[in-house]
Amino acid sequence: MEIFLNFISYIDFFIQCILTTILGLIIGYTNRKLIGVKNILYCGLVSLLISVPVSIFYTSSFKSTIVLPAIIIGFCLFMSALILFQFQKQFSIHLNMSFLLSAINGLLIGLNYTLFSVTFVLLLFIFITIWNQLNNKFSHRYCIYIEFSAFSLIEKIDHLLNVFQLPIVDKQLTKTNTFTIIMSYDSSRVIHHLFLKKLLSFKGIHKVSCI
Repeated sequence: MEIFLNFISYIDFFIQCILTTILGLIIGYTNRKLIGVKNILYCGLVSLLISVPVSIFYTSSFKSTIVLPAIIIGFCLFMSALILFQFQKQFSIHLNMSFLLSAINGLLIGLNYTLFSVTFVLLLFIFITIWNQLNNKFSHRYCIYIEFSAFSLIEKIDHLLNVFQLPIVDKQLTKTNTFTIIMSYDSSRVIHHLFLKKLLSFKGIHKVSCI
């Protein structure tokens, strides 16, 4: 009987790992156009790496002591630091939010809040799907002219475009006495406004205008 119960517990743990990974993949899939296919797989991996140790410690003798919260918090901080270090060159709002939500999903399932986590991910999927539909419906095409003097600003502008995940339709860089970039992209008015506000905060930008 004890062997049978142990077998059932292993099956339950295996199913939990699969469910955690699937939910992490769903979180990544909701932002697939913004984070890329490779990072969808990383979202599933993050959920699994958070869930497994939390689940093991939660069901062990550490459950009734203060050691468990310390281990969970320490491990989550370690994973967060590792993720940020690994993907610092790919930093974007959407990518880091996807990793954070995947980690939360793994933590919830590891603590046996499976139903809550499933509900959370499904609601998130529905919300982001509706948001993307509305964003596409109300997006506009903008064409802007940027004039600047420092060559190093080219990398900063590219990084800013990556952070805001703006889909570039056309982009031209020319150099005379100064550098100029003329580019067009599709975006909602809010994102466009925030992008220009951040762009104008860069030192060395001489002129930004909408064409």
